[in-house]
Amino acid sequence: MIIAHDFNKSLFMYKLRENYKNRIIKDFRDLVFIDIDKVNTKKKFEEIDVYWGNRLNIKNLSKMKNLQWVHLGSSGIEINLKKNILSRNIKLTNSKNILIKPMVSSIIAYIFALSRGLHYATFLKNKKKFDRTNFDKFFPYLNDVYDSKILILGLGSIGKELARKLSPFTSEIYAIKKKTKVTLPCIKRTYSLTSLVKIIHKMEIIINILPLNDQTHNIFNSDIFNKMKNNSIFINVGRGETVNEKDLYNAIKNKKIGSVGLDVFDRELNYINVNQPIKQSSKLFKLENLLMTPHVSNLTNTYWNEELKLFSLNLKKFNKNIKLINLIN
Repeated sequence: MIIAHDFNKSLFMYKLRENYKNRIIKDFRDLVFIDIDKVNTKKKFEEIDVYWGNRLNIKNLSKMKNLQWVHLGSSGIEINLKKNILSRNIKLTNSKNILIKPMVSSIIAYIFALSRGLHYATFLKNKKKFDRTNFDKFFPYLNDVYDSKILILGLGSIGKELARKLSPFTSEIYAIKKKTKVTLPCIKRTYSLTSLVKIIHKMEIIINILPLNDQTHNIFNSDIFNKMKNNSIFINVGRGETVNEKDLYNAIKNKKIGSVGLDVFDRELNYINVNQPIKQSSKLFKLENLLMTPHVSNLTNTYWNEELKLFSLNLKKFNKNIKLINLIN
């Protein structure tokens, strides 16, 4: 069996080291790993049985005539790529379960940092304006998480766990999901995506974990930002292209919304350099009331141990033609 992978970068989550490969190979016979960026002939592409990684594209997909299974090292996938994979009856799985804890931890860190102005205090420190007089400018945006109205957009495994962890702080947790029937006791009410424009003005903390598709592309735009409370907190850890970044910049600059946290960015899917998810020339860096992280909300030092367990288990199931874990339909 030939497994192609794209874990060829130096970053922690993008490096499939030899000892990781060996841990899998010892349990399987006739297993070969190849770096997708070193595949340079039509014949080699056609010999690939399994693809494992995060950077598969439609061009390479079309060359893999014998491909039977794609396993994502993360949770998200571009909608057109997903359609192409499934249209060929190729099995598609992801690693969502091992990302729940780090994602939820990062979101909660964002919430408390933004609500208490920790990002603003750091901004003042870097500007050498670190005193209470300058911090007083942030006073209108100070937010008590306790009893805040919190809206979670996207109630998958991450959204559900986030709601559970936030429930001790407030009884007013709302969610947007495909099926609006309430599924968790800690969620007061669920809404459809079309209701966003009608309810957004009521919310103090908005957390976007939506996937990217035709309905969610640029769903956060000037129309939505203009309806938000001007001291609200907006956090995006879902997909960058669900947010119109130009509209977001204007909303922050013109104080239409309060504090903002971003871990993903709208050009990221088209940005080849995984080490730099946003250009250093972006105007977002000029905004003082914005906390940014370079797409690291899903990082954890236990990633590879958990990823190897998941992939190995699924590989055994794949060999026996048994239903795979985290199968995407």
